[in-house]
Parts: sequence; structure tokens; C-alpha cells
Amino acid sequence: MDKLQRTYMLKRSFGAIYRQGSIIDNSRVKHWHISGAQARYMEIIGDNPGISQEAIARMECVDKGAVARAIKKLEVEHYVVRKRNKQDYRAWCPFLTERGEEVYLGREKNCKDMETLMFKGFTDEEIDTLVELMDRVTKNIEDMRCMKEGSEK
Repeated sequence: MDKLQRTYMLKRSFGAIYRQGSIIDNSRVKHWHISGAQARYMEIIGDNPGISQEAIARMECVDKGAVARAIKKLEVEHYVVRKRNKQDYRAWCPFLTERGEEVYLGREKNCKDMETLMFKGFTDEEIDTLVELMDRVTKNIEDMRCMKEGSEK
């Protein structure tokens, strides 16, 4: 396989994993009337109570406005509550409500179930190697994007 074919296959695989994962994710959270992205934000908030919306945007490589809109919807549905940041009164920090905690715990189970199915037939060593390699690819692609953005300024 030449480099062009290999690159095509990798991009195709990454795209399929992302698309299929999103479809599965959305189907597993739709009974809560939220999207997979909103569920992901709730997961981040549950893991990091009071994290800033800006930090969520950086973690997910998305626009701050998109995070603000999603969190506002979660707030309207009583999944999160936003409180003023004590160090920066201009900033709002989201926290899960009791209802949000239920989703957080349900999502944790969904993720474990999905991981079990996704890595069926893999050894723990193979999974660890794959995760390490994917982390390196992710870092490289993020560095590439940052270099491109830096050159456009």
C-alpha cells in the first residue's frame, strides 16, 4: 500500500468511526432529549465541576459560542446550573443538577457498553497500543492545525 492509499484509508476509518460513533451516541441519549454533543459536555462538567465554558470549548476544539448555546439549552432543561466564577465575575461556570447527574451516570454506563463492543476481540495490550497511537496522531494533527492557523495571522 502506498502512502496516498494509506492516508485515504486512515481518513476513511477516522471518518467512519466518528460518524458511526455519533449516530450510536445520539441514539443512546435521545430519551433524555439531548444530543450526543450535549451529553459530552455534561460528561466534561461531571468530571470537572465548575469548569469554564471556554475550557470546554478548548477541550472539544469547538467555538465558545457553540458551547454557550448548548449549555444554555441544558440549563433550560434543568440538567445544569450556571454559577458565577468567584475569581472572574464575568465568567459563568456550569455544574450538573441532580437530573444532570442521572444522565452523567447513565452516559458512563453507555460508554462502558460501547467500549466493550467496539474493542471486541482485542487484548488489553492491543487497546492500550491503539489508544497511545491514536493520541499521537491526534496531537500531530492538532499541531498541524495550530501551525496553519498561526501562519494565517
